[in-house]
Amino acid sequence: MAYTLQAIIAPSSAFEGKTFGGSMPISLAQNFCILPFTNEFLYQQKLPANPLMDGDTENTFQTIREFCAQTFPQDRIAYIEAEFFGGSGTQGHVVFEKGKIISEIQIHNKAINEALKFLGVSVSGHDDEFAALNLGKHRNTENWLSVRH
Repeated sequence: MAYTLQAIIAPSSAFEGKTFGGSMPISLAQNFCILPFTNEFLYQQKLPANPLMDGDTENTFQTIREFCAQTFPQDRIAYIEAEFFGGSGTQGHVVFEKGKIISEIQIHNKAINEALKFLGVSVSGHDDEFAALNLGKHRNTENWLSVRH
């Protein structure tokens, strides 16, 4: 079974007063939200699909970097990606604070948990930060918008 995710995770306050054509922030546990990078969102914002997973960070990640810096200039956010099929795959993240990247691009099997920990997500009785925010709820980025929370 496949799992794909491309999104921004941030405290709910980071999304206040902002609108996003082709997507919308969805509430998660612990006062966090996810902004799924749906196909419509990628098209409207002229952003690439999964540049970290495609390994073309030099050329294609720049537009995502600019989007994050311009949209969240005062916030702490994590841009995340994951692709899995049949148990194998990988994940990546880039964390931003006040519009600036504060770590190198990370691509490894704990990358999303590492980013969530940086944001302050608490494991609080779950296996890890990923489970604490229930990011496995949907197997595909598009499905996050199928059920309004």
